Amino acid sequence: MARALLLMEAMDSERRVQTARLRRNLREQVRGLDISADEFRAHYRVTKELFLQLCDELSPYFPRSRRRSAITEESKVLTALSVLATGSYQKPIGMGYLHGLSQPSVSKALMEVVNAFNHPDILKKHIYFPQTPQERRAIINGFSNKFEFPGCLGCIDCTHVALVRPNENEERFFNRKHYHSRNVQIVSILTCTHSY
Repeated sequence: MARALLLMEAMDSERRVQTARLRRNLREQVRGLDISADEFRAHYRVTKELFLQLCDELSPYFPRSRRRSAITEESKVLTALSVLATGSYQKPIGMGYLHGLSQPSVSKALMEVVNAFNHPDILKKHIYFPQTPQERRAIINGFSNKFEFPGCLGCIDCTHVALVRPNENEERFFNRKHYHSRNVQIVSILTCTHSY
């Protein structure tokens, strides 16, 4: 009996090693930048140029890995953008032909990218709320000139972020689109660095 258990454990261990090799080979073959510009924008909701700029900006804020088979920073950003852009679950994103990652790898990549986005240096660079009456007036004028929308200082929008079905109060998270999600509000203001 013990010999049979050891044999089954060895077979299971070999299967895990083969699966890891297959994923690593698939990941090395995956090239999100190989798809057309239109497909890229439709899938990730950013242009290839903006994606490359994001990778450059976020790169210093990723934890360093010493593993030879570590997931590239570009793959992490692509994977996180895919989750954020589509609101899909992590397992289908990872298994998709563009990423070739396991669900835990998708989860880790998403966490690392979101943490990089939340670094104070990145936040200060990209999120700024107007502090003075002059700054607020410039934004109001920008909305008025660009969109013919007078008296507007900013915008609020909502989106659904998909969730795994919760065990408690499940009905609170079931949305009109027939899946479980959290409704998230986003606040946006125009930056005054652009000419209107």
